[in-house]
Amino acid sequence: MHASSDENEGPPFALREACGVFAVAGSLPELPRLTAFGLHALQHRGQDAAGIATLVDGRVDVVRGPGLVADVLTENALRDLHGQHAIGHVRYATAGSSHEANIQPFVLQSSWGPVALAHNGNITNTNDLRAYLVSRGAGPSGDSDTGLIAQLIALAIPRESLDQPRGALPDRVSRWIPRLRQVLERVEGAYSLVILTIDGVFAVRDRLGFRPLQLGRIGDAGDDDHTPNPPASAWVIASETCALDAVGATTLREVAPGEVVHMDPAGFTTVVAPEPQPRALCSFEYVYFSRADSVLEGQSVHAVRRALGRALALEAPAEADLVVGIPDSALPAALGYAEVSGIPYDHALVRNREVGRTFIQPSDALRRHGVRLKFHPLTENVVGRRVVLVDDSIVRGTTVKPIVRLLREAGVTEIHVRIASPSVAHPCYMGVALPDRTDLIRAHHDIPALCAYIGADSLAFLSLGALNATLTKRAASPRGHCSACFSGVYPLTIRDHDVPPR
Repeated sequence: MHASSDENEGPPFALREACGVFAVAGSLPELPRLTAFGLHALQHRGQDAAGIATLVDGRVDVVRGPGLVADVLTENALRDLHGQHAIGHVRYATAGSSHEANIQPFVLQSSWGPVALAHNGNITNTNDLRAYLVSRGAGPSGDSDTGLIAQLIALAIPRESLDQPRGALPDRVSRWIPRLRQVLERVEGAYSLVILTIDGVFAVRDRLGFRPLQLGRIGDAGDDDHTPNPPASAWVIASETCALDAVGATTLREVAPGEVVHMDPAGFTTVVAPEPQPRALCSFEYVYFSRADSVLEGQSVHAVRRALGRALALEAPAEADLVVGIPDSALPAALGYAEVSGIPYDHALVRNREVGRTFIQPSDALRRHGVRLKFHPLTENVVGRRVVLVDDSIVRGTTVKPIVRLLREAGVTEIHVRIASPSVAHPCYMGVALPDRTDLIRAHHDIPALCAYIGADSLAFLSLGALNATLTKRAASPRGHCSACFSGVYPLTIRDHDVPPR
């Protein structure tokens, strides 16, 4: 995870993305290692656990465990792993505990062979799903919502109204479609899934598109690059385009909300077409979660963050001598703020990349100490100067407050904190660990009180209107975005928490 603001700090309710998923369909040399490379590129999306499942000779082999990709997917672990297809996962434990039983990919047996599944997101009707599975005689293992989805796929019974499609799809592929449709009809919430079967890899994205999912290819596209299904050595699915880049894949497009894609060495096919409906990609993918070199909805994440900084400078100007950003994800916004304000941009903080993320420390006192271990001020750049300090967000204030203190001690005369997103005052139920409004500092501090708490001379947030206008203006086509953590307006009913949409 980008280690800039307090979204990386604190206990499990800190703002953290749920997971990252990766999948390859095609018989490539070193397929497990290629999958591990893709997961390395997605490490910022999950640092609690990692895993790979491969299909070989009709069986699924799995390597998974707690920890970082480099710690779990070691050379020894990958040496004996082979396969025709593979899926991978990096995880934060936003739903379910950190128990090893909840580490993905999950593997279950179905009447058509093994099924392995990896999931990014959060299901909002798990109580209903558990009751349904119990009524079918299934006892859900673990306490992760991903396990519920895997069991639904394994247990789904095709209904007459969901007959197999006729036409181009092989029977072995088409037989999965009724199962997947039933799951999509029954499951509510945010989910981008990769599913490994003996008949290839399926990728599924929820109808509102809360979490991103990208499709790419590895190999020569041939002479005709405009065909819908050009030849390739392999097809790749990833949560972000940065993971496609890491394995040398060409990005083709995003998996559309509500779409189900099938991939095998012969190509990719849309087996369930998306239906026109509102979209709700998480706004925080742009603000914070996605890597700056990724592309979402046809636009550079770095460029969007820079544009948010420019909008922030127009809405919340300050008299200062220097604009600085908290490394890393706030730096593009700080550059944008400097561009519009005319105030010079420079670095004020050096981040020690050898120090682990401070949220894993067991106490508030150690977390505060961890900020000092992670960041060190460049005193010669800031002493005697008035500074605009730009960050991407404030959740609990446990990073920005000690950083303000560090800059004061380094000789900064004034600190004007500017946040390149609206204030987070509501929980997220779609795959981000923000379960309790009482844990969000902006929910019970007005801006003057919060400014005093963090020790700044002034404090301002980007308005929700400016955020939405920037995302809409820059998108390749008009898109919808979820901003429930800012507004408290949820795009769907949160059944497990009795939160209706508004």
